[in-house]
Amino acid sequence: MLPVAFDIVGSMVAVNGATLSIGCDSVEAACLLAPGLQVGVDLFVRPTNATESLVTWLANQHAGRGFESIVFVTADAIGLSPRLLSTALSVLAAEESVTGSTPGGLVYLLGLRANAVHMMSAET
Repeated sequence: MLPVAFDIVGSMVAVNGATLSIGCDSVEAACLLAPGLQVGVDLFVRPTNATESLVTWLANQHAGRGFESIVFVTADAIGLSPRLLSTALSVLAAEESVTGSTPGGLVYLLGLRANAVHMMSAET
């Protein structure tokens, strides 16, 4: 999974105006990723006592830091282009959310505007 995650980061670095973050459920996973990350990529570790999902926790962290739009990508998504990620951010300029679905109906990308993050957090 690590080579795929690094491929995704490589694609995302090319997206103008995006800040990159990776979230991990454990310190061990973060320690595996950290040596291969480029400078400027934020690495977050969800506290073991956190009750919300990793995505919800990360969304709250970023919304709390003042980010207007947040895009999540699964760590095993292959072949994402900078254009696809830029398009997701562009959609968020007008819509509350955006998703990228596989032909099988699974989600590989989720984008939310900050106000949608606050609504999501209120429901959990």
